[in-house]
Formats: sequence, C-alpha cells, structure tokens
Amino acid sequence: MVDGEPLPEVTPLGLLEGLPPEVLEEARTWERHIVEVLTGLPPGAEPGTAGRPEYDPVQHSLRARDRAKAAELGVSERTVQGRRLRFGDQGLWGLVDQRALREVEVGGRADPRLIIALQEAIAAEAGTSTGTRSRLIPRVTKNLEETHGPGVVPLPGKTTFYRLIDALSAGRHTFGSAVTRRQTALSPRRWPASRASRFRSTPRRWT
Repeated sequence: MVDGEPLPEVTPLGLLEGLPPEVLEEARTWERHIVEVLTGLPPGAEPGTAGRPEYDPVQHSLRARDRAKAAELGVSERTVQGRRLRFGDQGLWGLVDQRALREVEVGGRADPRLIIALQEAIAAEAGTSTGTRSRLIPRVTKNLEETHGPGVVPLPGKTTFYRLIDALSAGRHTFGSAVTRRQTALSPRRWPASRASRFRSTPRRWT
C-alpha cells in the first residue's frame, strides 16, 4: 500500500461470537468496504485480481478513496473515514454498530427477538393505564408465540425477565403513574429544580 495505515489489532473472537448474526454480518460487510478503500482490493481477492480504478492506491489519495466509497454507499465521507479509523484501531470490532452493542450489553445472553419484543411492549405502555411488570411478561410471551411460534424464542425465568424489563425501561417511569409516563414521553426537556426556581417571582401588583 502506498499510503496505507498500520494493520488493525486482532479482535477477540469471544466478543464477536456474542453478537447477533445480523450485527456481525453488517460489520463484516463494512470490513469488505474498508479493506477495499485501504488496499484497492476487497478481502480475499485472488492474486492478479484487478481492483476498481477509483480505489487504486497508486492513482488516488486515501481521502479520494474515502470520497469514492461514500458516493458508492450513499453515506457521508466522514462516515467512511470514521469507520476506517475505528477499523485501524480495533479491527472488525470497531465496525460493530454501537447501538446494537448497547442492546447486547443490556440483554446479556437474551435472545435478540425477546429484547425487541420487550422494547416494543415498554414503548406501548406510555399511553396506557398504570401497569405492572407481571402483566407485561405474559403479553410479551404471547406476542413472541404468535410471531415466531410457541417455544421458538427461549424465555428466561421471572427474575431475569424482571431484570431485563428494568434495564430496558430505565428512566421512562414505565410502571408508574400513566400521567407521569405520558408527560415523560412527550416532554422534550426537563428543567432542573434549581433552574425552574428562577422563573418564580413575587406576584406583581398592577396599579
């Protein structure tokens, strides 16, 4: 490579094995794109394979290749550059969608389909009357059985179920007053008490 970067660090396989298949596949897709930007060829190319002209390191600078890849994928040049830099620092792990990674961290070993069903059920609670976690569990279970079939999605015990619900509903007041939940869902901003107090003043007398 003419202006290539240092080889990325080796990604711990145990971390990758814990990812949902679709998340890992998305990261590998980005890996193929980034390697083409860096080397001019996709990974695993046979010897003698001619790369695409727009990714030729001899003819084009790294920034120009970033720009070409951004145009190809319909994303910003900054997006490609950011992925490339993370790949240089962390290897394939740096290309994993961090939003999906946070869901994996919250859900632990839970099936991703269970996490999605819980998130949808929790979001639906905002406008309903006061509910409880114990009522949410059978609704989620029924939804999973109707969608994927009975027994297809493995379900945890009640304690783990409660832990997942608490983690996914943190900060939403999901199981408090329905009024509070609607206000939390609709309010774009909450004023701290110290700041709100500035707007209180002694009633003014008009003469």
